[in-house]
Amino acid sequence: MVGPVFRTVLSGSVTLFLLTGTSRAHIPDKIVVELDLEEDSWVARSEMDVKFAVVALMRHYIPPDTGSGWIDNLNPGQLGLVREVTEKLYRERLRIAVGAKRAEMEVDFPDYETSPVTFPLGENDEPMVRVVMRGTYPEDSGAMMVGWSGRWGPRLVLMVRSSGKTAEPSILTVELGEIVELEGRGSGGSRRSLPKWVGLGFLHLLPKGPEHILFLLGLFLLVPLGKPLLAQAIGFTVAHSLTFWLVMLGVFEVPPGIVAPFLALGIVYIGIENLFLTHPTAWRMGMVTGLGLVHGIGFAGVLQELSVPREGLLAPLAGFHLGVELGQVAVFGVALLLALPFLKTRSFGKIRTLGSALLAAGGLFLAVEHFVA
Repeated sequence: MVGPVFRTVLSGSVTLFLLTGTSRAHIPDKIVVELDLEEDSWVARSEMDVKFAVVALMRHYIPPDTGSGWIDNLNPGQLGLVREVTEKLYRERLRIAVGAKRAEMEVDFPDYETSPVTFPLGENDEPMVRVVMRGTYPEDSGAMMVGWSGRWGPRLVLMVRSSGKTAEPSILTVELGEIVELEGRGSGGSRRSLPKWVGLGFLHLLPKGPEHILFLLGLFLLVPLGKPLLAQAIGFTVAHSLTFWLVMLGVFEVPPGIVAPFLALGIVYIGIENLFLTHPTAWRMGMVTGLGLVHGIGFAGVLQELSVPREGLLAPLAGFHLGVELGQVAVFGVALLLALPFLKTRSFGKIRTLGSALLAAGGLFLAVEHFVA
């Protein structure tokens, strides 16, 4: 039994690495834009990983994973293309509008004002291209909107500063395809309706929460129907709801970087345990509940990044929480539809073994990725 299981886990790990490792390379998880709002104009400053720009269009050339020496090998034409691609990305994705009118903007690149072109290094010693965007407000009345469009790539972290104010900037996380409304020209706040909070909660779990999705699939694979699955789902839901609300209400605080590795290790545990159990034990129920507490802290960490307004806290919390639960129901529903033809056949036992082994491998991959990061 151990030999086949080990081989399955090993092969699953290799497959998962090959499928996910290359696709996630050179794609940052966020792009930060500092937005200064003046009375009659605005200025936005940002930095983007040069590799992201290179990979976006220069697909014939993939930079190495480490070091910045490759930048010196780019000829003037390629450097010009980096600038062109970067400007195109910001013009297409960053949308600043007042009412129904989109603001016009000028784009400058300070790094290109010197010869030779020299890029500053970012947090991971990667070359970054600096971008400065300026514009005036359209002659239109209405709320100021900021959007971040696109179907793939990083999310936008928006740091909004108001004219004449010395307070710390408001930090907003804008997901792909989302539009946020700023509370007045230069107030630095944002407003989202209840349905938008529900949508953000749903999207965080499905499809943007791989740790949560894999964990739920682990619960499903052990016993996909009836009281055993329901008991695990209820224990997990009650536990993550408890810590989610406690963290968001300020009862206690946990550094977000600590949580992610434990979420991944929880997947490893559930996947391996599925290989040796046929039904939930008391120990299994305790572990599911305990890991649910950790997942709740993770949900709270995500919501905190979305700049929840201090006033009217109930709607964002309730909406995001509802979205997460709807995402959880959707994961179980899709899993059931896919597994339904095999539930009463001998094949499901093999599917459970293979699936659980791959879950353990996926969790291990995510754990290593979090620890390395």
